[in-house]
Amino acid sequence: MKTRGALAVALVCAVAAIISPTPAAADPPAVTVTGSVDRIRPEDSTLPSGTSQAISAARNEFASAQVVVHAQGAPLAGVSVVQATPFTKPGGATLPSSAVTVYREDYYTVTTPSDGEPGHSNPCSVNCRWPDALIPTVDPIHNQARNAWPADIPAGENRVAWLDVLVPAAQPAGTYTATFEAQQGGNSIGAVTVDLTVVDWTMPTTSSLEGTFALDWHNVCRTWGGNGNDCSNVPGGLWAMYGQIVRMMLDNRISVSGPAAGAPTPANTALFDQHALPYIAGTGPTRLPGAKLSTVLLNRWEDWAMAHWRAKAVAEGFDDRITFYCDEVAQNPATWNNICNTPFTLAQTNWNAGNALPDEPLPSAIIGTWQDMQFARGQNYPISGDPLQTVIPLVTRVHTGPSPDSGELNWWGPYPGQTFFGNQRSLYDGFLAERPGHNRLWLYTSCMTEGCGDAYDGHPRYSGWPSYAIDQQAGEARAMAWQGFNHRASGEYYYEISKRMDTAFTNQYEDGGQGDGTLIYPGKTSRIGGATDTVLESIRLKQIREGREDYEYLMHLSKTGRDAAARSIAGHYTGAEGPYGSPGGLMGAMYDSSRSQQAYDAARALLETQVAGEDPVGPTCNGRTATIVGNTTTILGTPGDDVIVGTAGEDNIYSGAGNDTICGAAGYDTIRPGTGSDWVDGEAGGNAIDYSDSDHGVEVDLAAGTGGADQLRNFDEVFGSVHNDRLLGDDSANFLAGGLGDDVLEGRGGADLIWGRSSEAPAGGQTDNDTIDPGTGNDQVLAREGDDRIEAADGVRDDISCGTGNDTATTDGVDQRDNDCEPLSVPDVPPPPPADPCPTSLDSAGNCTTSVRTSATLRQATAKWKPLACGSSAKRSCLQRRSARLAGQISPESGLAGRSVVIEVQRRTAGRWKDKPSLKASLSPGQRVRLTHRFADGRWRMRLLVPATEKTARAVSAWQYLTTRARR
Repeated sequence: MKTRGALAVALVCAVAAIISPTPAAADPPAVTVTGSVDRIRPEDSTLPSGTSQAISAARNEFASAQVVVHAQGAPLAGVSVVQATPFTKPGGATLPSSAVTVYREDYYTVTTPSDGEPGHSNPCSVNCRWPDALIPTVDPIHNQARNAWPADIPAGENRVAWLDVLVPAAQPAGTYTATFEAQQGGNSIGAVTVDLTVVDWTMPTTSSLEGTFALDWHNVCRTWGGNGNDCSNVPGGLWAMYGQIVRMMLDNRISVSGPAAGAPTPANTALFDQHALPYIAGTGPTRLPGAKLSTVLLNRWEDWAMAHWRAKAVAEGFDDRITFYCDEVAQNPATWNNICNTPFTLAQTNWNAGNALPDEPLPSAIIGTWQDMQFARGQNYPISGDPLQTVIPLVTRVHTGPSPDSGELNWWGPYPGQTFFGNQRSLYDGFLAERPGHNRLWLYTSCMTEGCGDAYDGHPRYSGWPSYAIDQQAGEARAMAWQGFNHRASGEYYYEISKRMDTAFTNQYEDGGQGDGTLIYPGKTSRIGGATDTVLESIRLKQIREGREDYEYLMHLSKTGRDAAARSIAGHYTGAEGPYGSPGGLMGAMYDSSRSQQAYDAARALLETQVAGEDPVGPTCNGRTATIVGNTTTILGTPGDDVIVGTAGEDNIYSGAGNDTICGAAGYDTIRPGTGSDWVDGEAGGNAIDYSDSDHGVEVDLAAGTGGADQLRNFDEVFGSVHNDRLLGDDSANFLAGGLGDDVLEGRGGADLIWGRSSEAPAGGQTDNDTIDPGTGNDQVLAREGDDRIEAADGVRDDISCGTGNDTATTDGVDQRDNDCEPLSVPDVPPPPPADPCPTSLDSAGNCTTSVRTSATLRQATAKWKPLACGSSAKRSCLQRRSARLAGQISPESGLAGRSVVIEVQRRTAGRWKDKPSLKASLSPGQRVRLTHRFADGRWRMRLLVPATEKTARAVSAWQYLTTRARR
């Protein structure tokens, strides 16, 4: 049959040649689609053949695919890949066009291979072009069109589009289909379909895999023509470019160390607050709403600045995320002293340099093995005790290959202190058990997976490891997060993302690896078009992100009682030290991490089946499914009845008309209700309700939870209208701002700030005469314009500023009252009684005495961890809290021995200091007070209050601060 078929084909061709002597037309271009794991080089002849591709993602997760255009017989000029139809599900629901980004894959030429892996699956002998840099059609940072397309394709070559789809947080589950076309001159030359399954689950925004990737600002400066220290040519300035990079990395679920172009010194405060702080606080303009850095990692070059870092961290609430680290310490005393002991000692000293904060160990990490840690403890190095929180071994050290005499090819070792070949993960269990929930194990894939040398070494021992080099086997970048889960590591460190950024398109060879330490590219307008230089992502960065998204599924199962199921999906390894996982899991040993698209798809399908339906309605507010979910800091409602859910960061929500249901979510939110009857919950974050747009006066009562016809929850601040308002606080610290009009402002309990009016000029005939009663607590009143009446006599110090106008203020002797408060007019009051012959007080003998000025101080003795309660489980976990010893001193001449004093306590909650129950004690004969109190985890401050007596004035000490963390 084969012979007859060949003869028939030959006869047909011969006849065709006689009938038509003109040349046959070139084969049409082939347009196909595949997943995100495979790397498709321009000369590859074995290509995906399908014209449809299934991808999947949870809400708030990315999914990716690749469209391949192959010029089969003739070159193709001016080819573009575009989205032809939106992602649409049966019934008509669609994904917004802003959810899709189309990139062109750009190429990097590998002259020296990183290791021997490419020769197995994708052979190329010399000058091999690998896809890596991603040129966006419209870049997601500046929203500028770039020259990703059109592209020319030589005959026999491929060009590839990378598709990124971000599923919005409120997207209904189901399967959505979109069409993508390859076009020339606007005409289709081939099309593919992508089927996106939206999983009934919402992924957390910030990666659960802690840790950080380092970024050296010197490399950024070199990229734009500087010498590493001269950053004057960086477009927009170094801080702005640094902020762009951090933003881009967070959208790929990766934290960046630093994370700023300098320490938060007074000179840098404005730049730090603008370009770095939003990404620490989760208020930056990231595509993943509320994304924030999981760790703020600082190295020895920041040892001089630790006092500045601590002060800023305490003030902004990220002190629990700071970690100081020492790099690759090994077991050499000279190395330890040079790169760890000396800088750590200075860093620890500066960490405790501030007088207002108690001394405490500087949380620290070492990049090294369990053996390195044991060496340091044997030498009594200071960092190896209480400060040491995190140990970061290389992946080639935490799970080595078999012994070299085993006959197997993939081995690694020996190295100093090694006790066996194989999985050494169990060695770290003792360190983690010392302070459960506090001590951490992170992992680090380094140049050791390629050899860490300049000369090419194709030994098989370098194959199969998780790797971030450009020319590696399929799936090895994505594998790192899976192996982190398999080895029960809670974080990942990577030494640099910009090492060869200045030559990223031409030379990334570093320490024996192509792309080692370089995960981003410069997006200069000279290369990618547009009006503004930017930074570019790489395919490796996207694949790392996909692994971290996989990790979220695994961790969700693990945290919800299904750890065994998660580990059976994630991996299996059997060695001399025993098995883990279950047969059939995705990953093998650490050095067995290369996996195909099909293998990842199968594992993902199992994970998605486990979590699907666990939050099927997406975000809700007051039990109702959200109709509007914020993805920017400004959220606008519609004229109808909306259900609005904010982002995890700082929001400005304008609800519009209708009877709306509004939840601010985490972060400080300002919510402006509309004209209907709204139900509004600011939720965590210390929030403001703003009625400045109201066309009539409003009555807001925070204690009752009402604002006109609106129901209110979780608000600390109120902004009134430009009409006559009545604003009432509650027993916490409130901010009440009346605006224009004759307002009644009552603070009630707590330390309130009351502002009589805003800066608007009164309209014709409008007055601004306020009645202000700050209530109990240490309040501050800024009455400002108008003829105001202030009632502040509560026996507690208040600060009163009356402002302009004819104001009256009723205060008591402990209040601070500015001179702009006019005397109280008392025309109908009888004349005062004769002056008291003794203006101060009488002693027990009836003699006149003089009031004594009193001073007070409060300090903390060394605080210790003490167990409060131990569980009965096999793990015998103990909840521990900080037990603080407080020592107060009153000036000896006060004569207050035996008197009761109060220690005022406040806790930092959602960015604000909130009053907590005070502590009471009695003064000793030496005018001292000592007590011990246990605090839950959090940030606290305390001060000593000495009430006024007939002989002594009131005294208040300075605040003392304490940061505690509950540990298991």
